[in-house]
Amino acid sequence: MINQEVVDLHGTAYERGFTHGKLFKSIIPELIERNLYSRLGKADRSLLETYRERLLAFHSRRFPQVVEEVRGIALGAEVPFWKVFDYNLSSVLLLDLFPVAEDNCTSIWLRSIDGEYIHGGTLDQGLPDGSQLIKRVFPKNGQPYLGEMIVGTVWSPFGMNAAGLTLGGSSVNSLKTQGICLEGTNALFLTGDILESACSVEEAKKLCMSHHTIVPLNAGNNWIIADANGHVTKVEIAAGNYDYVVPDGGLLLSTNHFTSEKMEQLNRHDTAYVEQLHQSSVARYHRLKNHFEDRSKYTFDGLREILRSHEQPGAICRHRGRDGELGQTTISYIMIPRKRMHYWIGNSCEGGPREVAMA
Repeated sequence: MINQEVVDLHGTAYERGFTHGKLFKSIIPELIERNLYSRLGKADRSLLETYRERLLAFHSRRFPQVVEEVRGIALGAEVPFWKVFDYNLSSVLLLDLFPVAEDNCTSIWLRSIDGEYIHGGTLDQGLPDGSQLIKRVFPKNGQPYLGEMIVGTVWSPFGMNAAGLTLGGSSVNSLKTQGICLEGTNALFLTGDILESACSVEEAKKLCMSHHTIVPLNAGNNWIIADANGHVTKVEIAAGNYDYVVPDGGLLLSTNHFTSEKMEQLNRHDTAYVEQLHQSSVARYHRLKNHFEDRSKYTFDGLREILRSHEQPGAICRHRGRDGELGQTTISYIMIPRKRMHYWIGNSCEGGPREVAMA
């Protein structure tokens, strides 16, 4: 479907969006229809229009750069602005119809036995549709960065910038964050801002907190944020609450449940949080901890080994339908700050990784 895996985007938010839209105008309309509008078929369209107007007003005030990038994508792809805007806010608009997402993402940060910092993980986004790529972003004002690109969106689910800051994580199902939030946003809009603006974990944390007034976000999130100096934290976010988790030795893990005492306590009685997907997340978390009890696996090869694991319960590399798995691993990555990113489009058990550098 797409004949390139790494896309370079230069300039202002609008200019980057226009390049993006023009490059993929042959597939963006179909992706939007299949992944959003076919699922919104039963929605009240008049209510949707009300949501749109209020969400646009909110994002124009708080995230003007996001709105401009969406405008660029729409013009480049020759698609109405509202369709691209809806697609980028899909996690907000779909929550009333699909209150529990099928999501089994994983993020792992470690200090290798050679003293190198390594940040890897997998993303699971339902059935693969060929729209997950890697982008190199060169902002007019800001840090250049490498990150995941989901065609038709401005999202950056994981990435690393020229200063060596890395970011990757997982969403968390929580009824406390369900329902339309017209004074909130998709958390993935924040990651690009962090990658463009922050050089250190402390700067990234300040950016997270500066957006406190727009929380609750429309999904709980666990992000691992690390810098080239070895500082690292996991920020856990839901329903206006934040907490931070620090490494156990040279290892920090993120799956789809909260691990801080504060966040776990706040969500303990939330049925969406404690049922099937929560159990799957706990199984994967223990699979990761067991794997890295062997300190000799604190290496690139040790991280790659666990990213390819199908062992149940708690498979890291997921294949829809295998052993009852609901989702599919659509992209996997290993980031070496200030050096390079290794990535697999699809499952990491299938062949060797590709490699891309910042420039």
